Amino acid sequence: EQHPLIATVVYYAIKEGLIPSDNLQLVFTNSLEYFKSNLEIKPYAIYLDPMFKKSDSALAKKDMQIIQLLTKDAINLDDELFNAAFFCCKKLIVKRDNKQAVLVKTPLPTYSKQGKTIRYDVYMH
Repeated sequence: EQHPLIATVVYYAIKEGLIPSDNLQLVFTNSLEYFKSNLEIKPYAIYLDPMFKKSDSALAKKDMQIIQLLTKDAINLDDELFNAAFFCCKKLIVKRDNKQAVLVKTPLPTYSKQGKTIRYDVYMH
């Protein structure tokens, strides 16, 4: 997590047992910088959950509105982040809104799992 307030909330949620911490490590840094500076780390899978683009229709739930407000100035590095993550793991899972296009034009997802409102695009190599 790159946002200091959100990282702090997650840290305390893990510490208090509100989030199961088995096989979970919180890293407070920019994801792109993390991938670039930890080239020796080769996880099997990486899960990317970029913020959904703001739509003019319905508002998100209250808790998500707070996160959107806190992260509104975040820089959009979707292509660069995708490529850095994709090339350091065997399986990349990207969460998307069903109405949104894939995160990058190429490569296309190996497969997708679709729910009512969201889908998971899975890229394997």
